[in-house]
Amino acid sequence: MRKFVLITVIILLGLTIFSTISSFKYKQQLKISDVKIKDLQSEISRYKEIENIVSQKDYPIDKKLEKCASENFMTAGMNKCANEGIEAWNRVILNYSKQMEKHLNKEEFLSFTKTQTAWEDYYKKEKDFLNKTIAQKDGDIHTTIAIGNLYELIKQRALSLKSYLMQLDD
Repeated sequence: MRKFVLITVIILLGLTIFSTISSFKYKQQLKISDVKIKDLQSEISRYKEIENIVSQKDYPIDKKLEKCASENFMTAGMNKCANEGIEAWNRVILNYSKQMEKHLNKEEFLSFTKTQTAWEDYYKKEKDFLNKTIAQKDGDIHTTIAIGNLYELIKQRALSLKSYLMQLDD
């Protein structure tokens, strides 16, 4: 009978130790899972923030363009407003390009510089294409359509650079 009690005590003690260790491991896994969940939630919030930046339409430059165009409803006036907007987005791109150098090592910055130069070449070719085609169609409105396309193109580049900088800030 003593052996039976001793064996039972040993078994119960073993089960208690096993249960405690398992419980501790489970709690550790829960803590790790909680950290991973919080990290994922943070990353999701970050991506939502970036998505909002890229899709947002109420930028000060856009508002200024809208106000200018409402005051200058003739084709020449609207085109002047759009050109001013393009110049403003160009300044934003220049600013973001300068900030990139602070966030990238030499090799990465060289890659960015090549990419930016390629984008500028693309923009010039797109501008040339639009000026030789759409802007040449009959009716003054086509020059406004062409410059509006260029405005959106340069705006998207600026917003992409802003998004890249936000991701590099992590």
